[in-house]
Parts: sequence; structure tokens; C-alpha cells
Amino acid sequence: MEDKKFKILIVDDNPQNLQVLGNLLEKNNYIVESAQSGKDALEWVKSYAFDLILLDVMMPEMDGFEVCEIIRKNVDYNDVPIIFLTAKTDKLSTVKGFELNAQDYISKPFDSAELTSRIRTQLELKDSKDKLKDVNKWLEQKVDEKTHELKESNIKLTETLSELQKLDKMKTYFLHLTSNEIRTPLTGIVGTLHLIKNQEAASTLKDLIELLEKSVLRLENFAKKAILTTELSSKSYNLNIKPVNISELIQFCILEQTDTIISKQIQINENYETESIVNCDKDLVFKMFSYIIDNAISHTIKNKIDIRITKQNNSIHCSFTDYGIGFNEETLNSLYSPYNINDKDFQKVSEMSMYILKLIMENLNGDVSIYNKENEGGCVELIFNI
Repeated sequence: MEDKKFKILIVDDNPQNLQVLGNLLEKNNYIVESAQSGKDALEWVKSYAFDLILLDVMMPEMDGFEVCEIIRKNVDYNDVPIIFLTAKTDKLSTVKGFELNAQDYISKPFDSAELTSRIRTQLELKDSKDKLKDVNKWLEQKVDEKTHELKESNIKLTETLSELQKLDKMKTYFLHLTSNEIRTPLTGIVGTLHLIKNQEAASTLKDLIELLEKSVLRLENFAKKAILTTELSSKSYNLNIKPVNISELIQFCILEQTDTIISKQIQINENYETESIVNCDKDLVFKMFSYIIDNAISHTIKNKIDIRITKQNNSIHCSFTDYGIGFNEETLNSLYSPYNINDKDFQKVSEMSMYILKLIMENLNGDVSIYNKENEGGCVELIFNI
């Protein structure tokens, strides 16, 4: 503020007043120009930028009010303070001056100290407004720059996302192709093995055939799970949602495992406390129950498995307890990821099957919870919303 030299225009038809005001303002380090008529004042305004205008009201031809009104039509002078100088002290004149957007009104004769103080106040206000405008312009510029940067980043992000989507489609296609190419020859191998098993052969050859059959079946099972995992994770599986009695579905799964259950002398305890009709995909839920029951049979120690169906609020809970040694903490923390399978964990639980459970329940808008129960081993709980 102190380093800046402000420019002031004095408009008065009296040369003596112009001289007095000019000397006073120049002593206060202002740049001063003068006009003896409203017409001269308007010419100055057209070609010069002033920081403040001292405007006499009572002038011939064009009074100060008219000059003020014309100046305010110039957008460059919207915020330039205008101080009226007049011998008029009536209230109507004062009101009219403020209605024309003048900043102050000083009566003649004026006190020099009061005049310079009011001028300083108005200039400080204008300077603050100008600085605020500069800050706003700077902020607008920065906002424009950041907006432009964000637009460019968004374009790049969209392009990257598009490429990732293409890669994901390629990955899905590749997995489908690979899985199908594995499954097709496996079907022929499995059929051939069944035919060979029914032929007369030495016991050693039969043992080799059975070993080969187990390996092929395991590979076929993995291929089926890989296809299902790909379809579920990419949301490309065609769901067939309809009412299904899940207790009956569990019994069908148990029936499939009858030979193993009898040979291992496993007791299946079924406790269905509620009607178990849920809207779901029958084939997917059947696969889930098969995976869970197969896993429970593999890990039960006390040769018994509990299956329970209950209703809690707006959901059906279906739990399977295996009475085994339970899941260790490391396994529980990685059950829902397809990338954490190692030999030790695979011997304990098929993590791909657990991951498929998660994907199936997500596709069915349900949930799955896997945890340990004290003295009862591991428990898998499926939650169907109704």
C-alpha cells in the first residue's frame, strides 16, 4: 500500500478548488489529474485508469450526479471509488449520491485531515478488493489448470481402463479355451479308462489303471473348477434363479457320497429347523453342497458331520460342521483367495473350492462364513437372503 502511487482525478469547475485539492493530494504522494467540467472528466476516464475520483456536484452543463451515472456505465470503473464534494447538505442530495453508487459524500468547505483520511480509507478498500480479485483470478487459473490436468488424467485413466477390460476379456477367453481344451480330451480318457477297467487284466495293471484314473479325475475336476471360477469372477455365468428346496438338494448330495460315507462309517446328523425354500441357481448350489460335504468327509475325525438349517431374520443359514481338527489361522486368512494354494494347505482343504463358494454366494447376493467351533472342528456356513 505504501509503495503504490495511486492516481486520483479531481473534477471541479472552480480552478482555485482544483489547485487547493491538487496541492493537498500531491503532498500526500498521490498522482493527480484535474478536469474543470463533466465532459473533460469523461474524456479522462475513457483513456486513463484512475484509482479514485473526487467529483464536485454543482457544475454547469453537466452536474456531478450525471457524470457519476455515466462513469458507472463503464465496466472498468464499477469498483473505482467516487467521493462527492458539494456545498449541498440536504438529505435528498446525499441519498441520490449513494443511489448512484458513490462511496462517500463530503461537504464544502472540507477539513483537509478528514478529506485525506476518507480518501485513504477508500483507496485501501479498493486496493484490498483489487488484491482479492487478483487472488480470485489466480485461483480460477489454478482451478482451470487442475481441471485440465484432471480431464487429461481421466482420459488416460479411461484409456487404461479400456485396455484392462480388453485384457480381462482376453484372459477370460484364454481360460475358457484352455479349460475346454483340457476337458475335451479328458472326457475321452475317462471313458476309455472305464472300458479298460471292465476288461480282464493283471492286478498290477489294474492298480496302475486306478492310479491313472484318480489322476485324470483330479485333473478333470480342476478343469471344471477353473471354468466355473472364470465364469463367476467375470460375471459371465448365466444364472437360472428359481425356488429351490435346499434341504432336498443336500440329501441328493449325500446320496451321491453314499459309498464313501458307508465305507468310512460316517454319521450324518441333519437338523432342518425351518422351511428351506430359497431363490437360487440349483446347479450352483448343488456344486457348493458337493464341495462342502466332500471336504467335511475328508477332514472329519470323529466320523460324524452335522448339517443344520435355521432361519435368522430375513435369511436362511445352512451350516456344515466336520468335527475335524479345524482350520489353522493361516488357512482361515487365505481361504477366499485363489492365489494362496500350497501343498500343505491343499492337503487340508481345497482352497479353490472355498473361493468358488465365495464367488457363488456373491453371485446369489448371499454370504459365506468359514470358522472353527470349539470341540467340533471346522464349520462352513452359507447365508441365503430371502
